[in-house]
Order: sequence, then C-alpha cells, then structure tokens
Amino acid sequence: MTQTTSTPARLRARDGFVLAARHFAPTTAPQARPAGAVVIAPATGVKATYYRRYAEFLAGHGFHAVTSDYRAVRESREPFAVARQARWADWRALDADAVLGWARTHLPGPLLTVGHSYGGFGIGLADEARHVARHVAVGG
Repeated sequence: MTQTTSTPARLRARDGFVLAARHFAPTTAPQARPAGAVVIAPATGVKATYYRRYAEFLAGHGFHAVTSDYRAVRESREPFAVARQARWADWRALDADAVLGWARTHLPGPLLTVGHSYGGFGIGLADEARHVARHVAVGG
C-alpha cells in the first residue's frame, strides 16, 4: 500500500473558534468519478490521531478522509481553554458543522460520514448534515 501523508488544516467554526483537522488525500490513481470525501466524527474526548489508520485505509481505497479534534480536545485546545466551556451542543452545532462545510466545499465527490459513539449521532444534528449522502454510525 502506498504511504499516505496528511495535510493539516485549521478550520474556523461560526463562533470564531479554530479547530485542528487533517486531510488524507487518496493514494490511488484519480478516478473519473471521485469515491467521495469521508468525514470521521470522533467519540467524546477521543483524539483525532486515534482514527489515523482508518483515514489512511480510506485514502488507500480512493477516498479523501478528514479527521478533526473537537474544541478542548488535543490539537483544538486553546491556551486558555478553561475560559471556554466545551459542550456537546457546541461540538454538534459548531465543530461538526465547520468540518462538514470544509469537506463539502474543498473536496470532490459525495460527502460521507463515519461517526464513532457520540460522533455517530452528533454529526447528524449539524446543519451541514443535510449535504451528507451516506452515514455509518459505529457504537453510536
């Protein structure tokens, strides 16, 4: 399998909060019809790096894959994170919305999602979820 590299991205949520994300580009030959862009929605408090191998697997099979950290988690922590309270409602309405919007506007093919635990249902409540063609929930 071809080595997959990821590109960091900084995404801005509607409230101005900056989120850390990574884009894993397909490692297979370009297809006439793109396989799609898969946003991996994490479980509560789980770091995006946990999903790296799955994102690499998807990229190796022709998909664009996007991982991200919710606010107050790993790379999306502000220096003064205590000043902002992270809530599930923010992860759904602001964070998931920002990641889905970025994937929809920057990556080709249908928008797909895979959600783990909270990510399995929380991402479906984001405004941008109306653009999702297919969704898989794992342990959600």
